[in-house]
Formats: sequence, C-alpha cells, structure tokens
Amino acid sequence: MGLVKIQVTTKTNKLLCAILADKVWRTVDVKEGVESQTGITVVEQRLYVDGAEIANKERLCSVFPDNDQENVQMTLIRRPRLQAQWLERVMKYGLQLREAPPEIQDDRDVVMAAVRRNWKAIEYASERLRGDCEVMLVAARPDVKAFDFAHDSLWGDPLFVMNVV
Repeated sequence: MGLVKIQVTTKTNKLLCAILADKVWRTVDVKEGVESQTGITVVEQRLYVDGAEIANKERLCSVFPDNDQENVQMTLIRRPRLQAQWLERVMKYGLQLREAPPEIQDDRDVVMAAVRRNWKAIEYASERLRGDCEVMLVAARPDVKAFDFAHDSLWGDPLFVMNVV
C-alpha cells in the first residue's frame, strides 16, 4: 500500500506531531502514535480530515485513497477530560452511565458508547437522547425491550417507526 506522513495539527494549524504510517493502518493506530508522542490518550482524541471526523476503524487507504499522497494532514480536537473519563468507564461497563452526572447522560458520544456496550444503559440516557432515532435504534439492536425507554415523540416519526417495524 505504501507509507504516508501524517501531520497532526490543532484546529489553529499548530503542529502537534508527525506520524509515519502505513496506509493499511486504522485511525486508531494513528491515535496510538499520537499518544506515544504527545501523551494525549486515544480516548481523548478526535481526528478530522477536511472537517469530517474519522472513525477509529477506518483504514488510512480509504481516508486518503489517492496513492500519490505522501504528506497528509489530520486535525486533532481534544475531548473534554470529563467526557473522556466517562467514555472510558462506559466502554468497559455500559451501565456506569447510571452514575454519570446529567451533562454526561446527555452526551451523545458517551451514551452511544454505553448502549453499544449494554443496551440497558438507555434507561439512564437523557430524555433528549431517548428521543434520538439513531441512539434508540443502536440500543434496541440487541434487544427490542430498549424501545420501552424511547421518548414518546419518536413514535410519531415515520422513519423511526419504519425501522422498528
């Protein structure tokens, strides 16, 4: 596939570090390289290319499909420490969401991680997120009992109802 030099910058274009990566690497591999050079943990990092966040599982060859690219840029935006701490907790045990402060129970990233780990965590999500179609569908994937916690407004959403039926 080939190597690519990734310039990891802040949103103000300040260079944080440079990573020499193989294009078969996943984004999470880049994050591990960033952590080793900067001390910013993987869970604290959000990497963007052209304004779009890149998922941890994405391979660099799909993010940078042009085979001629040797130098590319990714922008790192650091998660707030509280959000990162709760992400780590719910990724280990989704029901930790019940212990979270209200602002974390209303954090879409944290709630999505929690319900992916344990669908029952949806009970502790904020009312707003229990009204989020995607959050509810992810929670209900392993068990339709999650729909018991869906906000009433969702049942009037044809897209949601179509996905449920």
